[in-house]
Amino acid sequence: MPGAINPKGCSNTSYLKLANADTESGKRQYSALLTAYAAGKNVNLALTGCSGGGTNGYPLIEQVWLS
Repeated sequence: MPGAINPKGCSNTSYLKLANADTESGKRQYSALLTAYAAGKNVNLALTGCSGGGTNGYPLIEQVWLS
């Protein structure tokens, strides 16, 4: 997470939360993150909003790209 931009100024940046993790899209994103981790590859993330709404909670991962 070092270098991740917190565009909404979320209060807790010690963790990132995968938005919509229960959807098909979220499952694919989670799979991409695990694959990148296992292969030692970097990822790019699109962070939007906070898990608790407003500026509360963790930054939300909306999109994942393998780099």
